[in-house]
Amino acid sequence: KKRYKMEVVNITNRSYDLGALVYYDSTSYANLSNAEIAEKTKENANKFYQVMFDYRKKQPERRVLEFETPFYTIRLPPVEVRLPRQAPPPAQKPLTKWEKFRKERGIQPRQRRDRKVFDPVSKKWVRRFGYKSIKKLQEQRTAIVEVKPGEEHIDPFAKMKTEKKLMLEKEKLKALNNQIRAAGVNMKLLREKKGLYEGPAAERRLAKKREKKGKRKDKELLENTVKNAQISTASMGIYDKKATKNEKNMGVRKKKKNVNLTATQEKERSLKMLKIMKRKDEIKDGIVNDDVLVRKKQNIISHKRLK
Repeated sequence: KKRYKMEVVNITNRSYDLGALVYYDSTSYANLSNAEIAEKTKENANKFYQVMFDYRKKQPERRVLEFETPFYTIRLPPVEVRLPRQAPPPAQKPLTKWEKFRKERGIQPRQRRDRKVFDPVSKKWVRRFGYKSIKKLQEQRTAIVEVKPGEEHIDPFAKMKTEKKLMLEKEKLKALNNQIRAAGVNMKLLREKKGLYEGPAAERRLAKKREKKGKRKDKELLENTVKNAQISTASMGIYDKKATKNEKNMGVRKKKKNVNLTATQEKERSLKMLKIMKRKDEIKDGIVNDDVLVRKKQNIISHKRLK
């Protein structure tokens, strides 16, 4: 039998990728017989084995275990050649609402928690979620629920179940909203086009739009809201007082006088106030002349008649 020597021949049309355990031979095998092709394959296999053993010699020696004595172990290098994908690479998923908020605020992502939690009652490690989890065990153990003063007398266990279902439905709704946002659909515009927005939220949104357009549309909105408010009573607005078109102008409020005055100004001001107070005391005591009081009464009566 012919023996094959382990020799490596550097030929340009042959290459290998040790990380992927692949040997490439780009020579043409069209004019060769099956026996010759098998012989060439054996040669290439021997060359590849030689490359593997040479790479093993370069690696640092380590402790050999008992079950590893009949064979050799080689730590392969990383893969050099990347094979093409059959399908295109998946597109990068857009950020969810929470991920976007976390990125803007610089909040660090929460570390992944362990799957098991220590139960202080049974003193064993139990599951965090799922079958026989810590939450389900706690629910089984809570036989009595304390009702706080002022709370309604409702079955607390039924309330807990409904809250749990509501939380799950909210999570599903959040996931659905994230999928819609990832698809690039603007639900607000879609609902406004179809006229599905109703209620105070829609009125606020419309009010914001009208503020941008001008004050005239704000006035129209105010008139509509006043009309709705007048009809929304038990009498359908029959006995309600309607607002006049031109409301009374309350006038401009007087500005407060500056407190930081000089010494002379402060003195004049205080003397003026003392004179007014002294005059009031004189009127109370009847010291002021009767002619002055009569004149004042006549002025008040004439003023009332003019009104």
